[in-house]
Order: sequence, then structure tokens, then C-alpha cells
Amino acid sequence: MKKIFEKNLEIQKKVKWEEVFDIWRKGEENLTHWKKLLTQFDVTWFEWRSFFVEKLHCDNKEWAIYDIQNPLEVISQFRGGPFSSWKKKFYGRKNFPSFEEIVKNRNMQNYLPVKRLAANFPDETTLIGYIVDGEVYILEGMHRCAALAMLFTKKMMITGKVFIALAKAKKSDIKEYIRFQDK
Repeated sequence: MKKIFEKNLEIQKKVKWEEVFDIWRKGEENLTHWKKLLTQFDVTWFEWRSFFVEKLHCDNKEWAIYDIQNPLEVISQFRGGPFSSWKKKFYGRKNFPSFEEIVKNRNMQNYLPVKRLAANFPDETTLIGYIVDGEVYILEGMHRCAALAMLFTKKMMITGKVFIALAKAKKSDIKEYIRFQDK
């Protein structure tokens, strides 16, 4: 793992996947834009995300919750996750750029959801990610990570706490999901 992560990720507790999945659900299922999407596709949040979980093999990993010290600096070094919409809009020609790179993209600089989050960041939040070959890849919390990286580039601060649920994974876990998305 990169030194910046080793020094700034403080383990809080080991958790089961079900607890991580519940954190995800609580943070996402009642958001207006998610409700619209789920209605559009006539699925429940659980159905939508269970498919994602299956493709990324999230349920067969060992998970732990970490407190992120120096969250703006650290999260700026995290890598964006395997999401086709983010690749198209914000990654440019890079595979899994860091959030520091993502926020330099002109489309991101004008992206209202992230600008709003940066202006009004929650007091406490938990991200979800994988550690692959020493790098942290975000599976849930892309907008929040981009907002924090945006604040970092502007040398601003937050007062809240940022946690992350992490599990070690293989590159093949992520690549399988990408292959499926690209079909």
C-alpha cells in the first residue's frame, strides 16, 4: 500500500459484507436521483446494487472500516472506480485516474452535484472501496471523493469525519466488471 495510505488509514473495526452493504443502502437508496433511476428501470435499490456486488465479488472479501486522517489529501490520491459513465464524462483517456486528476477535467469543474457537495459536505460519511496492488479504488462515494479532491486543490478544509470500508481485491475483480459494462 502507498505510504500516504499506510500513514493515514486508521483501522476502526473489521466488519462483514452485510454491514458494508447496509451502509451503502442507507446512504443511497433515498436520494432523489436514485429513486428516479430505480423507477425508470422498475427495480429496487437492492436488485440494482446486488447485480453490481455480484460482478465485483464484494460479498466474498474481508472488510474493515478505516478512519481517514487528512481526508482531502489522501482521497485525492484514491482512484476512480470502474463506472462507464464516469469514464465517458471525466476520465479522459486515463484508466482509473486519481481524484486529483479527475477534478482537473473541465466537465468535472462544472459538474453541479460535486460542486454542491463541496459547498456543503456532510459531517460524517463512509466511502466503500477496494485495495488493489496498493491503490484504493472507489466503489461507492465517487461524488464525495471528487468534492473532497476539489476542496483539496483549492486548499480548503472540512470539519467532518470521513471513513472508508475497504477490502483487498484482485485486478481481475474490477476487470471482469469493466468487461461486462463495455458489452
